[in-house]
Amino acid sequence: MSEENTLEVLILSLPFQGHLNPMLNLGKHLISKGVHVTFAVTEDGRHHMKQNLHNSKIQFEFFSNGLSLDFDRSNIDVLINSLNVKGSKNFSTLLTTLTKVHNYSCVIINPFVPFAIDVIADHGIPCAMLWIQASAVYSIYYRYYKNIDYFPNLEDPNEKVNLPSLPVFDVRDLPSFILPSSPRYYTVYMNDLFKALDKVKWVLDLPLEFLEETKGRGLVVKWSPQEKVLMHPGVACFVSHCGWNSMIETLITGVSVICYPEWSDQRTNAKLIENVFQNGVNLKCDEDRVASTEEIERCIREVMEGPSALKIKKRAIEIKESARKSLQEGGTSHQNLDKFVNDLTETNTVKA
Repeated sequence: MSEENTLEVLILSLPFQGHLNPMLNLGKHLISKGVHVTFAVTEDGRHHMKQNLHNSKIQFEFFSNGLSLDFDRSNIDVLINSLNVKGSKNFSTLLTTLTKVHNYSCVIINPFVPFAIDVIADHGIPCAMLWIQASAVYSIYYRYYKNIDYFPNLEDPNEKVNLPSLPVFDVRDLPSFILPSSPRYYTVYMNDLFKALDKVKWVLDLPLEFLEETKGRGLVVKWSPQEKVLMHPGVACFVSHCGWNSMIETLITGVSVICYPEWSDQRTNAKLIENVFQNGVNLKCDEDRVASTEEIERCIREVMEGPSALKIKKRAIEIKESARKSLQEGGTSHQNLDKFVNDLTETNTVKA
């Protein structure tokens, strides 16, 4: 592809590790296909990006979310409001500057920047969304917010939910953002996303006491390359909160899972692990979502030496092999990425 005809895309993410990892991986894959990638993230994410800034072919750009760098971003309600009001304006200003020198065929977002969809549309650029959770979670959200299927009383955590092509869920296993117990700002956030979806062309610290109590019996590190750890032959099982990034890494490394989910998509992912993928088990917790020592021991024994251990491990290996095939040249993942790049090329040709 000549320099004049090089496809250019802009990727937008918030500076959370679970958001950055899949978006950066997509950017690297697009670069391998000859696409020029600009990566935009809010200014408070600059320190997360230090290694990538110096060791990447990706062009990084930053804009303000409207809050000072020392603002406590655990105040999610204020953060979301600032992103919607000030962040969107600053992103639009950045986009105006970038499009003076770049001819973007597409802006790729993840589900957690709905404020950007209208901005992208106003600039006349096609928008794509990389869904960074399980496709089943997308299906549940879509059916709920688009009023496609009947959902029962969501106040009752034991109520059964029947949706096409999905296992039967208890209400407590649904993505937490649609539940009445979820903070309103999350509900509004997801509602805004699915309202704006018609404008999207493609849909793609522990406490110190713990350290003392486990001293000499375990190892706690601030950070580790999780995928490499999971690939080590000495790892027999993985106790996971079931965030989708962790689930992907588990599936491609063939490790059995003990699910300890908490919120958002995690309980839904845990249900998929136990009932659909069948490569792990769910911890049973009390009303405060705390698992007893005995319950943790039971689950470890079940995936390592119990009557189901061989079946669980076999499924984990089968999924690993299937995932690796899809990632190889000619596999389904490569085919889908090629199709997306081809669509971008056609869109670019029409624009020209």
